[in-house]
Amino acid sequence: MYVFDAKLTKDDEHDVVVLEIQGNFSLDEKSKVDPLVAEAVECGCRGIVLDLTAISFMDSAGMMVVLSIYNKFTKAGMAMTCATAGNRYAEQKIQEIGLLRVPKFEAFESVEEAKRALSRSRA
Repeated sequence: MYVFDAKLTKDDEHDVVVLEIQGNFSLDEKSKVDPLVAEAVECGCRGIVLDLTAISFMDSAGMMVVLSIYNKFTKAGMAMTCATAGNRYAEQKIQEIGLLRVPKFEAFESVEEAKRALSRSRA
């Protein structure tokens, strides 16, 4: 998958939102992601799962957008984690950003696993 797409879904059961990003993610897509991030912050839920399972490309600008998303949620007192479903490319990019060294940030194999972990945690 090469075309970029992003969507936001709310999971009331776990009190989290899932931001799914697919395809090629670069600075060009920031304008599509920013309104979704703002909506997610406004929901006041426990946290966000960044679903990177279908990422096929992420340049350094896309990586900085992910870091910016993390900072916005942290500042709002919300937790963030991600799901990669074994997508080695996505795992490598999260590693490069340095998020895996952040004490409260984890990467999970599945979105469901990540949602359950966030529903048990505090930001």
